[in-house]
Formats: sequence, structure tokens, C-alpha cells
Amino acid sequence: MTTPDPPAADEEKAPKFGAADVVDFVLDRYELGRTTDGVVFVIPTDPKAPKTAKEIRGIRSEVSRALWRESRITPGREAVGAAIETLIGLAEDAPVSRIYLRAAEIGASVHVDLADRTGCFVEISAHGWEVRDPVKENDADAARAIFRRTAASGELPAPAQGGSRDDLRDLLGLAEDDPRWRLVWGWLVAACFESVPRPILWALGPQGSGKSTRARMVLSVIEPTDALGREPGKNERDDTTAALGRFVPSWDNIGTVSAATSDWLCRLTTGVEIGRRALYTDDDLRVSTLRRTAVATSIVLPFGLGADALERLVLVEFERVAETDRRPERELWSRFRELQPRILGALFDDVAGVLRHLPEVRRTPRPLPRMADYAQILYALDEHAGEPDYDGYAAAYVTSVRGVLSDRAKEDPLTAALLAHVRRNGGTWRGAPAALLAGIDRDRPDDPRAPWPTSPASIGSAIRRGQETLRAAGLIVSEGKSNGSRWVRLDVAPTEDDDAEEATPTEALAPAEPITAKIPAVVPERTLSLADVLG
Repeated sequence: MTTPDPPAADEEKAPKFGAADVVDFVLDRYELGRTTDGVVFVIPTDPKAPKTAKEIRGIRSEVSRALWRESRITPGREAVGAAIETLIGLAEDAPVSRIYLRAAEIGASVHVDLADRTGCFVEISAHGWEVRDPVKENDADAARAIFRRTAASGELPAPAQGGSRDDLRDLLGLAEDDPRWRLVWGWLVAACFESVPRPILWALGPQGSGKSTRARMVLSVIEPTDALGREPGKNERDDTTAALGRFVPSWDNIGTVSAATSDWLCRLTTGVEIGRRALYTDDDLRVSTLRRTAVATSIVLPFGLGADALERLVLVEFERVAETDRRPERELWSRFRELQPRILGALFDDVAGVLRHLPEVRRTPRPLPRMADYAQILYALDEHAGEPDYDGYAAAYVTSVRGVLSDRAKEDPLTAALLAHVRRNGGTWRGAPAALLAGIDRDRPDDPRAPWPTSPASIGSAIRRGQETLRAAGLIVSEGKSNGSRWVRLDVAPTEDDDAEEATPTEALAPAEPITAKIPAVVPERTLSLADVLG
């Protein structure tokens, strides 16, 4: 039997590579940092490496790979795990910084991460844009964003000068004067402004309308993706976690939306609060805010979306594409990849234009919708593109939102009953909530599952919650107290085509024309302002 050779003397004396050695190895190559909400991360100090932040727990494989390549060392799992925990603790004393995903507003400029291997980003200012390579420039002390990346951060091509908005418009099959095009491009420009609450781009249409392909193509301009995500609503924590890893989350073919999901979508656009327990503590809660725009598609607009959510949508309706007009998807995507650098360049041209005009727009008093900051970006885009107030990007958005609210109100049996009751009383009605409940009882829907107020308090609450949709349907609400008793007043706003003396719930619930058909595509002779559109 052959016995193994005894180990060499130098091998017997060689020290083991333990957790402390792993910690020293990392500190020699990375800078520790932390955010205000308790995320700890590292940034490579190698001047030839991209300056992108990585969460400390996510560098295990990277550290093991570097140790093997540099020293042919394979530390044990326990040593690496202990080192990671130590580094997390050390990072608690590191300077506080903010890290960004894909886009950042730094001073008066916007930075967009291309998510390539070199760490290049695009710096956009009021004077234009340029691609920056921090490795070649060695600008360690320059004021720039610190980006992080996730598995969902697809690489963007280097943008090209001389691009046109029409490159994307033609791919989407939209005419130059189509209000839907203004809705789409306005949303894309505003998507780069990460600090501003931005609405959800919602593509609506039947099977065969190409809504999913178009939505994914628009999304891929700024956030490349192979497919849209699954619908939200199964678990809010999972939905929030998924949104954390994407600059623009997406959902395809949404069927139903609960009241809770509708509320979550509202919070996502304005800011979802996320609480997490601080490291090594039981009661120290660190709170951060997640704010995202998003892309969604559905065949019909889910009825579960509340009025608040409807005001946070950019709704774009598509019709079924005729078989003679269809193009192979492979051909479309090949052309998209060819044109994407030019499309990005055109997009960044318009972002620069918005930055140039935004300070003046913010100083100028204007009527603003619910998403006021988003509307100001569209106003600035109008100024840059030379679009008139009555037919520009802002007008298309405001008109679309009003149309969505009006259509939803007409589908609601309570709204229809209130309109009918007020019109039966000459266009105005005032009285106690109990009297109002008795007055609309004749129009109660037959379906017992339909929501319907059952008490004076519940009808008052329903009216207060639905004031925006009621207003969009042409019903003005006011309420107050007199001698200790509450009263409600309802007035039907006059319209040009409202010549009917009395309306029934059936008439009020008649199918409305498509939302996009309500947006004027031809410039009227009379000069209008956005104030006219807002009413």
C-alpha cells in the first residue's frame, strides 16, 4: 500500500486565510458607504473599474473570484460569510451617500446610467448632453451620481446625435398629429426625472392591437427588457421588492385590480414608504421611500382602479391592427435596435430642452392638474418643441385624464343615479344626505353586488371620495352645515350638447366614445389656452 507524501514544511507553516484576511482584502479594494435608509454598499477604488455601488451582501462571489484570480486562494464559506457580516457592521460608520438606479438629478443636470461594463453615463444639462467615461476621465472628485445596478438593469447603447422623435413614432405606427404620440413621448421625457412623481403609462387595447409590443418598445428605450412583468396584487411585499430592482417596473395583461392594489399604485408613483429593521437591533426602524413610474397593459381598464389611481395614469388606447398592416415582431425589434441610439439621442435632446425651460415654467403661474410636477415638465417640453398650449404635450395629458375620469364616472351606477336625480330637479338639488339617499333609491341597481350607500353617512362618504369623478361627469358637489345639520348641494354643470331635460341612469351609462377621440387633432380657429382645457 502506497502512503501519501508528507506535506512540505512550508505548507505546514502556511497560515490559513480567515475572515480577517477577507475583510482586509475587501477594504484594500473597495470603499464602504451607506445610505440614509440603512443600505450598506461598496464602491471599487480601482481607477480602471466602474464606480458603481453594490450592496455588501451581493459581493460574495465577486470577492471569491478576485481572491482566486490574484492569489489562487479559495477561502471557506464560513470565512467569507463572517467577513461579509463584519463589513456590514463597519459600513455603519461610513459616510452617508445617496445611490441611484438608472437616472439621477444632480444639481441642474440629469445623469443616466448606460449600465455598461465601463460605467459610462450620460450627463444632460440645459446646454445639451454628452457621454461621460469616468474611468478614462479619472474624475473621482467630480460631482456625479453614484449608480447601483440590479439583475434587471439592461445595458443601453451609446446615444447618437442627430436622432429624431419620428424614429420611434414610425415604429409605433402613430401619426405625427396623433394625441397618443404626445402622451407616449411626453411620458418618456419625464421618465428621466427620477425625483418627480410621474404617472403610469397604461396601454389599453383588444387582442391583436399590439399593445404589449408597443409598451415594451417604449419601455426599452430607457429600460431594456425582454418581457413585461406579471400583474401586481398577489402580495404587496413582493410587488414592492420587484419594483425596488427596476427603474421602471412593468406589468402585462392586468385583469383585475383590488382596492388595495389601486392604493399601492398611487403610493408607488408618489412614494411608497418601506420600513426595515436596522442591523443588529430589534426596535430601530429605518424608513426609505420608493418612487417609480411604470408601464402596464390590459384589454380593458380594470374597474377596481379608484379615482386617485386614474389621475395617475397616462392612458393610451390602441385599436386592433388590420392583418394587412401587421409587421413581423422580429422585423420590428431588429429595426428598433438599429434606431435605438438615435432615439436615445433625440430623447436626451428633449430632456436638455426641458431643463432649459423648466425654471421659467416653474416661475410662471399656470393651471395644474393633480400630477402638477409632471405637468410642468410637459409645459417645458412644449416650450422647447414650440408646441402651442392648446395642442401640445401638456394639453394632451390633461385632456386624457379628464376623459378617463369622465368615462369611469359614466360607468358608475351611483354617479348615474345622482345625475338623474339632480336633472329631475331642474339641474340643482340641495338637502340632507338622508333625503338624497331616498331620492336616488328608485335608481338602485338590480345587482346586489353593486356598491350602493345604505345610510346617510355612507352616501356622504361616497360623494366626498368620488368628487373628482363626479366633477368629470359634470356634477359639481358642495356641502356644509346649517343649524347643526349637514347639507349637500349638487349642480349639473351646463354643457353645449346637454339639451335633455331629464336623464335616466341608462342614458348616463351609455357607452362613451373612445378617450382618444375626444382629444382634438385639428387646431381650432379660436386660440385656446390650457386653462380652457382644464376648465
